[in-house]
Amino acid sequence: MNPTRFDPPLPDRGDAEIWPIYSDTKSKQMSEVNPIVDLWVTEAQIFSMSETPGQRITYKWNPVVQNLSSANQQTPACVPDLCFIEEAFPVDLTQSDNFRFSHNDTFETTRKSQHHMTHWKRDTKYSHQTIVIMEDDPAVIESATSFFERVSSASTLLEYKKGALHTLRGSPSSSTGNHDVILVGHGSKNLNGTVQLSGYGPEEIARFVSGLKSEMIFGRIGIISLISCNLGNDQHFMLQLLQVLHSLSIETKLHLYDSFLSVSSDGEIMTSTDGVWRSHDHGKRIIAELDQRGDLLTKAEVGCAGPMFPNYKGNVLYLQTLDWPSHPQMFVPLELRKRYPSIVCLEGLTWSLFFEETERRRAPNYVPDKNQGHLKAIWLTDPGLDETNINFKHIVTIQDLLVEIRYNAREEIALDLYYVLNECIYKVHGKNLSVDLVGKFMSTDNQGEIEHFRQIFGGQQVKNSLYELREGLKPSKFNDFCRQTFQFQQCSYNCERWGHYFMVAVFSASVRNFRTFSLFLMSVIGCEVGHLRGTDSSLCTAFVGDDHPMATEESWPENFRRGFYGCTVENFELAPPDRQVWLDEVIAKENDLYIKSKQLMSGIYHDEDTELTIFGKVKVMNKYVFSSYLEFFRGTPEGKKLKRGCAQSLNEKFSA
Repeated sequence: MNPTRFDPPLPDRGDAEIWPIYSDTKSKQMSEVNPIVDLWVTEAQIFSMSETPGQRITYKWNPVVQNLSSANQQTPACVPDLCFIEEAFPVDLTQSDNFRFSHNDTFETTRKSQHHMTHWKRDTKYSHQTIVIMEDDPAVIESATSFFERVSSASTLLEYKKGALHTLRGSPSSSTGNHDVILVGHGSKNLNGTVQLSGYGPEEIARFVSGLKSEMIFGRIGIISLISCNLGNDQHFMLQLLQVLHSLSIETKLHLYDSFLSVSSDGEIMTSTDGVWRSHDHGKRIIAELDQRGDLLTKAEVGCAGPMFPNYKGNVLYLQTLDWPSHPQMFVPLELRKRYPSIVCLEGLTWSLFFEETERRRAPNYVPDKNQGHLKAIWLTDPGLDETNINFKHIVTIQDLLVEIRYNAREEIALDLYYVLNECIYKVHGKNLSVDLVGKFMSTDNQGEIEHFRQIFGGQQVKNSLYELREGLKPSKFNDFCRQTFQFQQCSYNCERWGHYFMVAVFSASVRNFRTFSLFLMSVIGCEVGHLRGTDSSLCTAFVGDDHPMATEESWPENFRRGFYGCTVENFELAPPDRQVWLDEVIAKENDLYIKSKQLMSGIYHDEDTELTIFGKVKVMNKYVFSSYLEFFRGTPEGKKLKRGCAQSLNEKFSA
């Protein structure tokens, strides 16, 4: 059984007995006999046939008749056992790690008779497939489950979670025959441009498969299928994965896809390269293996594209990533910058805060304070990992917060991370940036306090929206929490709930959109300036109410970009209407909050002292005239616009 395609099966393309090889395809006509129709087709005609618009393949449809020669011979343009042609492209890797593609004249073709299909089924009917959910994500879980349900009698569904394998459905096979492995997860790229599956590189995937074989598989691994987007486009990824597998004594073939991919609810693979979804588009699958010399051999099927599904709305197994910017630029669409002119100032401030071309700093690891006695991690739920294997990052200063926000956005971390804030342990889910309170470092000498903590927070419902998390919190206390956390470094009241809200409203929201962090700093400082004047400003409650720029009526888009690229669109005019409305609402809030904060911050001469006070003598922001971040833009077209925009927008608002 072929695990990656659930239409009627095809033979293994590497089987020399089934696939005839023609060495002079440029001049030779290829003939093939089919039980239904006799064909004489040239190579050029085959490619022409495979590219005919609107061709579809099914096992129930009526064939489309197409003229192939002046002799008026006719044959179905797409019939089930006719349209699959495969080109073999040997790939050599030079010493400089650059690939040299050598396209020889070898052409591999197949035409299967019913006898071949029956023979192939009989040989492979005892194959077992192991399907693995590679990440704790609803889209991945749903996709893998759909695969399993399609062929549940010969499958096992596993979940790889917290470093351990869990059997969800089916039973592991004790057969010593072929076992096919299907790994399901999101495809993405890291900053080096290397593709990943669920955040794992080729070496990590190979070692995972080796461990899976040792633990769950008794026979030989036949094919490893990676159900994810665009992995088949990266030759280095395929070569390294196969090489590491070979070093681990696993000889196999890879099945990957060079397009966007989704799995339908009935287990069909859907692919898209031009925005249109198709099923049974076999040309998007890449077969990769090592040849006898250890070089990479890739095979791409050329055949009929399946039916189009213009209204398909399935989950795309891809996480969009963008390169870290290398030069000053604006990210908010021009249309909205014109409508809300202070946004250019906010963009400049955000750039100065977060742009570091080679910055890789992280917050310090958590080390329990010995002055507080013997502190131990008290968990609300079993983390599923040995505590010694968890890397707790300690957010002590406002600078720690900034570098971790940058790290999560820039690296597009797919794995879950653990943060300690005021001794509370928060788990940030790498895929969707949701936050859970999972534990707290507490003294083992006070069992009553430990029991109280577990009783209050142990059975809490999962809350991740800003509206839910702020229930029971007094908005005017937000600045007090910030002062206690970053100035005194000792929270004294409702620390667990305030910390949970803070990690969602400030940390996660800023990872999604860097401008949020700039506005957080400005609103907190502006609130303190108001206190010095003896007045309570609305800025003091801005981040715990509807003024929060990320608290919108529209839901946050799934799989959205992060950091500089968060909360924007590439082309505002072409964006869907609901996305335009959503983005306009966010930018309008940002513009208003920036103006209010800047007016207060510019009203007295103690701005820097105010920042240093509330954030514990750790300076993050630059001078409030913003001269420093303008230096980033000096001499560039964007810099000239930014300088004029800041001066114009602020003067207009101050005189209003």
